[in-house]
Amino acid sequence: MDVLPVKDVRGMDGYEAVVLGTALYVGRWHGQMRDFLRRRRSELMDKPVALFVLGPVKDPHDDVEWENA
Repeated sequence: MDVLPVKDVRGMDGYEAVVLGTALYVGRWHGQMRDFLRRRRSELMDKPVALFVLGPVKDPHDDVEWENA
């Protein structure tokens, strides 16, 4: 397993699966991730892919909302 920023990925040969994570900025995925997905689309189509996306939370957070999450 390797952990790399998407800007440092040179290829996906030798990997069985890919896990991608990004943050939301103004309701959109980070620009580097969107660029990566466009450039690497064909490679990603041939592998299992898992995604996680993190967005902002309210401050202070709502305890009821967190309990029901």
